[in-house]
Amino acid sequence: MSKDLAIGPDGDLVIENMDLKLVDDTQALIQRIRRMLLCIKGESFYDEEVGTEYYPYIAEKDIEPLKKVIADSIRNVKGVKDLVTFNAEIINNTRTLKLNFEVTDNLGNTVSLSEAIQVGI
Repeated sequence: MSKDLAIGPDGDLVIENMDLKLVDDTQALIQRIRRMLLCIKGESFYDEEVGTEYYPYIAEKDIEPLKKVIADSIRNVKGVKDLVTFNAEIINNTRTLKLNFEVTDNLGNTVSLSEAIQVGI
């Protein structure tokens, strides 16, 4: 069983009953995947390997290299056994990278995720 500190939607630690909340298994995996996707590689002070280096690919007309970098990052998250489905598209008018994917974890569970990442100003 994998445990991690609970992170709220605002990115802050979750405190319940005057104590840090813990999450396990599926929720811990979801948090690790989100952290990998929402953090630019090298920006984390505690682990420079956390994150995805997708910015060099944002301006490219061909989205395939960007999709490969992100898919590889998801596959490398601790607890991900397989990336089952993956779809990525850039929505130009909002400068958003929209991701939809499913992973299988090391326990055999399938987890579906959707994530939108702001990629421009």
